[in-house]
Amino acid sequence: LYSGAYFSNSTPVIIPEKESDLAAIWAFCSSTEFATELRKINQKLSVDNGYVGKIPFDVNLWRERAGQLFP
Repeated sequence: LYSGAYFSNSTPVIIPEKESDLAAIWAFCSSTEFATELRKINQKLSVDNGYVGKIPFDVNLWRERAGQLFP
């Protein structure tokens, strides 16, 4: 979670377009699927933030999963 402090270019910031999708985004980003998809596009240890936006994200699937994880 972002606290307002400065950060390096290798730390991506994800801001939901809809606040109601925050749980879905959190569920995805904390899942192993997120890391797996990220490594498909970039295998480096330090990944610049531009790569995160290229990860496929099925919002409907992750809304459902978030509902199960955070009832």
